[in-house]
Amino acid sequence: MYYNKWIINRSPLIKTIHGEPQHYDLYQNFVDELHPTVRFEKYYFVSPWIACKYFDEDEFDGYDYLTLTDKLIDEVLNDKSITKDLEQGNTCIVFDMGAELIPFSYYEKIDKFYSTKSYAKNVKYWSMYEHLKPKGSIDYLTVSSSTLRFSDYEENKVSNEYHEKWEFSEDELTNKHVLFLNKRIRPHRLDTLSKLLEKKVNIKDNFYFSFLGTNNRGEGDPLYDSDVNAIYGRVPDVYNKDMANKILWDYYKTELPYSMNCQRDEWLASSSLNRIEELLPYRKRTYVELITEFTHSDEYVSISEKLSQAILCKKPFIIVGDRKYLRNIKNLGFKTFDKFWDESYDELAYEERIDAITDVVKEIVDTVDVKNGITYSKELQEILEHNYNHYKNVYTPSVYKDAFKSLSLLDYKPQLEDKADDEKLKREKTKYVWYSENTNTIIIPIAGNLDGAIKNKVAPRLAYRLVDKNNLDNVSKIPAIAITRHPHKRYASYLENNDDVNNDLLEQTGYMYDLNVCYTIDMDNIHREGYYARCKDWNDDFGHRDSGRRIADILYEEEIHTPRQLTPEEILFVDENYKWDWTMYNEYGSWRFRKPHNIAKIGVGFEQYFDTFKDVYKKEYKVLTKKLKRHSQYLESSLESAYWVNHSMILDNLGLNYAPKDIKILDIGTHFGFMPHFLKSQGFTNVHSTNSYKEAGDSLDELKLIWKTLGITEPADIHIEPQTPFDLLDNSDNMYGKDFDSAERYDIILMNMSNVFWKTDKIVRLLNGNISQAWQVVDKNKDTNTFFAPYDVNDIHYFTKCIMSQLNVGGSAVIQPFPYAYSSFDGFRNEQGTVATWQSEHRGHQKPQSTKHCPTLEMNNYFIIHKEKNE
Repeated sequence: MYYNKWIINRSPLIKTIHGEPQHYDLYQNFVDELHPTVRFEKYYFVSPWIACKYFDEDEFDGYDYLTLTDKLIDEVLNDKSITKDLEQGNTCIVFDMGAELIPFSYYEKIDKFYSTKSYAKNVKYWSMYEHLKPKGSIDYLTVSSSTLRFSDYEENKVSNEYHEKWEFSEDELTNKHVLFLNKRIRPHRLDTLSKLLEKKVNIKDNFYFSFLGTNNRGEGDPLYDSDVNAIYGRVPDVYNKDMANKILWDYYKTELPYSMNCQRDEWLASSSLNRIEELLPYRKRTYVELITEFTHSDEYVSISEKLSQAILCKKPFIIVGDRKYLRNIKNLGFKTFDKFWDESYDELAYEERIDAITDVVKEIVDTVDVKNGITYSKELQEILEHNYNHYKNVYTPSVYKDAFKSLSLLDYKPQLEDKADDEKLKREKTKYVWYSENTNTIIIPIAGNLDGAIKNKVAPRLAYRLVDKNNLDNVSKIPAIAITRHPHKRYASYLENNDDVNNDLLEQTGYMYDLNVCYTIDMDNIHREGYYARCKDWNDDFGHRDSGRRIADILYEEEIHTPRQLTPEEILFVDENYKWDWTMYNEYGSWRFRKPHNIAKIGVGFEQYFDTFKDVYKKEYKVLTKKLKRHSQYLESSLESAYWVNHSMILDNLGLNYAPKDIKILDIGTHFGFMPHFLKSQGFTNVHSTNSYKEAGDSLDELKLIWKTLGITEPADIHIEPQTPFDLLDNSDNMYGKDFDSAERYDIILMNMSNVFWKTDKIVRLLNGNISQAWQVVDKNKDTNTFFAPYDVNDIHYFTKCIMSQLNVGGSAVIQPFPYAYSSFDGFRNEQGTVATWQSEHRGHQKPQSTKHCPTLEMNNYFIIHKEKNE
């Protein structure tokens, strides 16, 4: 938890000595765990990592962490501002040597400076040394952050998010005896390899082996030269030059065939939990891991993450490390494998230790049969399980507790946490929230909506704690995040998990009524991008917004159970009893009206569809240009993207960037069929269309040719008249039967640039004493004049009611009567007032734009009918 928590807002308590604030995130995680009453007012941290990140690599070797750490220690000791803070008694300074091996002389220098000071008790060492304490009086703790790096790992619960997919199947790997991983060139690694080769151990056939060396560009690179010098400077003295040549040409820079998406050394130094699984396929195929530790001293013992990885992968191990290493880890409560091979090497001096270790490895290679699989006895398997559980449940918690004690001004107390259990949450549904001091945000625990995942996955990663919301100051002003769900699915899931069907499932909104909900995540359709118009204030605070994105990232990995379909009676029950949930879910929780932010927008894709149509659909375009007569010119002008600007904007504002691909969409008056053709190209699988064959007249044959050429199912023939019932529903894929009321309704209905609102039969023309209903005439300038009466208030009410009945709850119908006349003339004030109720920005409406087809933007206006609930 403490090593891999994500940091969004960094605490002012931690003072950066050198480097960037993010270099101190590990320490931020530690301080977060302390109760505010026991925290110091200021913390300073000094470490090799910070030293290497600060100093100019042109002046200093970035890998010479000893020189850089020594230099940083000197600067800190001479920094008068740090000394002044320490003298005031409200500051703690930690020299964290828990990730690298630091000479005792460094500790002694620190002790000499601080031990006589009045504030000496506020100066701490964290170290990798397990059993030795340097001379001096400064508080010394074995807090090996290197060893703790992967303590949050849980078996089979980490995804390989940082790795490319393997280029081969795990089944292609053969069983081998030993996993032998080496990165940098070190004497004990060279000696172990040389001794194995000297004893004729067949490494290539019996080992999964790596010897990476430094990350260099080959011969002539200073890092390469230093590796070569290290090999030739060590091996010939102990063995011979032929052995050095063999290691250099046959084994140096050998790596296993796995790949990663970041720089190699950065990855190997990271604390990502995926590091455990990077080589898990190889570990599964090897009998034992030969661990070449960080050091090989006869005087002290230091333990690194290499042991942690073997224990967490439940592999037996042989240690090439410090003398009495095994004795020390036994004292820490771990078990080793002396019942299965000789571990007396642990007590031997260095040269004898290497010789004895390679004898053990050779014996395993010669005697253990791995051809038929890697199997362990019950007794050995029990040791592996014990070590895993001891590491997770005893060892790492005790080390962390020591670290917290060293950071506490008074007796250590953990961060405030209400120990509410699941039963308490069920009884007191709205009392508790998940709160993060780090981000000052709340996650609302809504029963049934991934509340278990919040507890087990999100809270540990982002430092959320379950607290009584009455204990939080100004709780109604703290930005809150809600995990929402489609009301039907939530109720169905509830029925599956409760035998007694009572009306005791609290509405999702019941958990939120007194909280400041600024961000929502639909658990069935999780996206980290986008925003709702009602949440603009949230978008001004990147830290808060980023917390929502990171929660979505974690939840995206969850396997979401899809419950059964509700019966019509159950649907009616939900729609009648959870009405406000529908409004909240559709406008704040689902994909509807979620606008894109910094992603490739579907509206942009629609414009690109026309810009590239002639190239992408070359064959279709050739057929149409050859066969069309009446529509040839109109088709050509329609392929200009400038014609479709408002269509593109509408697609974005309706939330189609985030919509599930199986939503049901209807395009009314599709004409050429570009809209359904484009939507299908974007992966939408349930797209339908209509057209008025009556209005198409003698152009119908050409339209049918276009539809066929584009591969569009022939649109339904629907001609809409004012105050006349019309049925848009397709009963062929009806869920419950073929009656109108239960047919599958639409999620999106599009009626763009439509003349449906033209009442041409209400136009009377008087000419030379004669009247007619000629609604289109050509004047003396050969301009076509079109006359019509727009729908009046009663027509609009009838139309919207009919459309509404054919939408799913939460569904939207975009109606763009062209030309839009209601806002241009006083005589349509009542009609504009009626339509204006459907022109809310919160429901996706945006001021229309001028287009090449119609430069007068007011004439391009539209409204959006939105169905909040079943009537």
